[in-house]
Amino acid sequence: MTKIACVIVTFNRKALLAEAIESVLTQPEAPEYVFVIDNASTDGTEAFIQQQFDFDDQHLVYVRCQQNLGGSAGFATGIRLALQTDCDWISISDDDAIFQTGYFAAMRRAIVTQPQQGVFSGSVLLPNGHHDAMHREMITNSQTLTVKPIAEADYAQDFKYDIFSFVGILMSRGIVERIGLPEQDYFIRFDDFEYALRARKYGQFLRTCLKSS
Repeated sequence: MTKIACVIVTFNRKALLAEAIESVLTQPEAPEYVFVIDNASTDGTEAFIQQQFDFDDQHLVYVRCQQNLGGSAGFATGIRLALQTDCDWISISDDDAIFQTGYFAAMRRAIVTQPQQGVFSGSVLLPNGHHDAMHREMITNSQTLTVKPIAEADYAQDFKYDIFSFVGILMSRGIVERIGLPEQDYFIRFDDFEYALRARKYGQFLRTCLKSS
């Protein structure tokens, strides 16, 4: 059975974080492991989240960092912990990523039907229902690393792309072991762009539609 570890990084957004965790735990075919990495929040995140969820469950782990080293270091911490499990795939997301019901079931189907693929994702939607173009992009110039967003019309079907953000990305353990951890010195800018460039060496990323089984 394919096992998924979900990494969520947070800082001072406890209400959103609770919603994000709930959207993962209540999924059909939810991840086997969920790691919540708190970048030293000062808004009472730890107490709030500990009251909301049962962290005695070994598959739900809360880690509070001693200081805020940035999103990239948080993702590196979570991915490192995920690699200590027997997971086959690692999901990466921020604390404001609310997963649509059926997301992980759709990803598991995609893993089976596209066995050659190393990175999957869904879409990132704005409150108005439109796609947030900054999260899925194509490289138009490999020398200058110029990119362009995926056109809204292209979201009607599956497509491959070159650059992702750390919002709703599912990476195979094999890819992660090859490329290593995110570069922690980037703090919160360019970390996902640089990580995508490393992963891109092993093929483009597949955005797949959420379809009912």
